[in-house]
Amino acid sequence: ITRGFDVYIDDMGMDDFHRLRLYMGNIDLRHHLLRLYPDVKEACFKAECLAREYVHEALRVKNKYGFNSVEIVELLPVEHEARRLPKTGFYKDNPSGVVLKIE
Repeated sequence: ITRGFDVYIDDMGMDDFHRLRLYMGNIDLRHHLLRLYPDVKEACFKAECLAREYVHEALRVKNKYGFNSVEIVELLPVEHEARRLPKTGFYKDNPSGVVLKIE
């Protein structure tokens, strides 16, 4: 955001486009914001600031480049922390470390 979306728009040569859809990745906010701001209230405040900056930048490029509309795609939901990772408990591609022997 601090570099400005112009960097991407100019590189892609979007002069003839009328709509812009922004999706800047699926950042895991729990990891990145809480790592930088361990205090939950501060992390929430920083997340709100980041969202405001994102919208401000989207509106700025909309006006600068004359896009008719700008869409911001929301982040995908983050899975529940208690979710087991696929293949948890597997060893050498076998569940629970059991090595299959075929005789």
